[in-house]
Amino acid sequence: MFVVDPNNEVFSEAEKEDINQAVKNAEIDSSCEFKVHVDRQCKEDTAKRSEELFYKLGVDKTEGHNGILFYAVLECRKFIIQTDKALKNTLPEGFWDDIYHIMLVNFRKGHYALGLSEAVQKAGEKLKPYYPWLKDDRNEVSDDISIG
Repeated sequence: MFVVDPNNEVFSEAEKEDINQAVKNAEIDSSCEFKVHVDRQCKEDTAKRSEELFYKLGVDKTEGHNGILFYAVLECRKFIIQTDKALKNTLPEGFWDDIYHIMLVNFRKGHYALGLSEAVQKAGEKLKPYYPWLKDDRNEVSDDISIG
C-alpha cells in the first residue's frame, strides 16, 4: 500500500519537482504535450477515470492532437498512458511497452514518483523522432502534476 504523509501529501515537494521537471524535459525532447495526474485511491474504473481526466484536464485540446496523460492510481498500483488521436494513429505497435515496464517495476517497489519521472522522460526521448520539438512550439497543457 502507498504511504501518505501526515499533511495528506502523496509526494514530497522534491518528488513533485522531479515529476514536473521530467514533463518539462520531455516537452523539450518532443512537440507532444504531457500531463501527469495521480489519484490516491481506486474509486472507479481506471480506464473510465483516465478518459474523463484526459478531457477534464484539457489534454485533448492540443493543436496537433498530440497530448499524453500519464495517469496513476497509487492504492491499487495501476497506471494508464492515455494518448490523443495523432499519437494513436502514428506510433508503432508496442511503442509504449518499455515505458509501461519502467512504471511497473517502480510501482511494484513503491517508487511511484521515480516511476512516473523516468517513464515521462523516456517517452519524450522516444517520441522525438516522430514528433520533434518545433521552433514555434508553445506549452498548451500545464506541466504541473495534478493529484486527486
